[in-house]
Amino acid sequence: MKTEKMMSTEEYSQDLETTHPIEEMITKNSTDNPSNKQNKQISGYKGQDKVPLDILRLPEFLQEYVRIAGEHTDAIPGALITAFLPVAAANIGNRVRVPRNGKKQSCMIWAVLVGPSTLSRKTTCQRMASHTCHKLNERLKQMSGQDRSKKRLIINETTKAKLISLLAENPNRLLEYREFACFLKGADQRYNAGMKETITALYDGDSNNYDTMDRTEYVDNPALSISGASTSGWVYRAFENPAEQQSGFLQRFIYCVIGDREGGFDTNSDKGGHQEDEIHELHEYDTIFEVFRSIPKSYDLFLGDDVQAIYEEEHNKILNAILKKEDEILLAYATRIYNNVALSPVILITLFKVHKALENAICLDQCDEFFAGLRVSEESMREALYLCEYYLQNAKPMITIIEEGGAWHNERRVAEHLAKKAKFKDSHSNIMNALHLKAKDMRDCIQNLEEREIITVITEAPPNGRGKPARIYELIDRQMLKL
Repeated sequence: MKTEKMMSTEEYSQDLETTHPIEEMITKNSTDNPSNKQNKQISGYKGQDKVPLDILRLPEFLQEYVRIAGEHTDAIPGALITAFLPVAAANIGNRVRVPRNGKKQSCMIWAVLVGPSTLSRKTTCQRMASHTCHKLNERLKQMSGQDRSKKRLIINETTKAKLISLLAENPNRLLEYREFACFLKGADQRYNAGMKETITALYDGDSNNYDTMDRTEYVDNPALSISGASTSGWVYRAFENPAEQQSGFLQRFIYCVIGDREGGFDTNSDKGGHQEDEIHELHEYDTIFEVFRSIPKSYDLFLGDDVQAIYEEEHNKILNAILKKEDEILLAYATRIYNNVALSPVILITLFKVHKALENAICLDQCDEFFAGLRVSEESMREALYLCEYYLQNAKPMITIIEEGGAWHNERRVAEHLAKKAKFKDSHSNIMNALHLKAKDMRDCIQNLEEREIITVITEAPPNGRGKPARIYELIDRQMLKL
């Protein structure tokens, strides 16, 4: 892995005279962005990015990560960094925090890849990101069970009680789900009641007591990052209830929405299954992460007045531009991204740029002096704000997924009902009663399904020749069930 040239903290405070038009960012057509061509040259991805990523506006360590990972997979660059950011953030956690508005924001990122199964390389992206913790994972294999539990960074599957217990031992963790639907489904189970609410509370990073069945656990300044992957259909199913969509849980995540691939599926195009020694460059990231994990206590990272002004100006321009469009849903995502998410990349970018100096400070027991003199540079802030811009653009197709799914809510329910019946058939009255649909809703639903040739209508005469003919619906196209 190519390491960045080291500078003093004073040099990192120099101004970088670059701006970008906020209003254009809100309305620009992503398919015209020239970075589409650039991204394909770097990663070899055959598909269309829903939101193109401008590689040259990323910090150098992310550009380098895309280059290395792109040699082993044709996943889009945006998906690669979206899977990597939560892993990197978890290696810092609450060890470095940015004070703002009376609170201290730890380094933690919740991210989900959304795209078609297999072809979008979601799992490959997560696997690539986990390789950056290879050295830690190798050491964990040699540890006893108790030590391993405390030092383990990545949690794959857990219950609410176990998660709280793990965070009480070590508040800096990464909750990773290769199939995010598993988490969403598990969070609704009776034995896991309150899981989603507990994780939502942990997002704020406040120390708190949590009562389990047999004891009370104290979690001190939790910094839980989350990495997930899902198809668009599973996302909708998890939040088809309008109350869920307004709960704020969705808005706490950043998303990379992956489009369809061009040119079909090439089994030779993805090399994510290569042997460990072939991606040793990714393993070198753990050398830097080890420095971050060795920070002896929690330190504050200050923005400085000039950088704070840049942040506030950008933040206000974005929110005001969305307010003018009266887009309340997008505003909810933008508020989370610029109020909470922005500061975690700021911490990440700043520490990556000074990791060698930080390592020296740790060795010399001079961390207090090091962090007292460390300030976020304007360059680092602008790079972090570009990531916010990118993920705000990704919120748009994510919102569309939810809204379009909602438009077919009853149609999907009818299709799922018929799929469970013998010969995929049932009567009009049986469906209405089972799904508690109103007559107008049922009528509209059947019309939509029939027009799209998802069902066919069969009219059967009554057995005794009296009364109205019965209307029977047969499911003939089950593709809808895969959405």
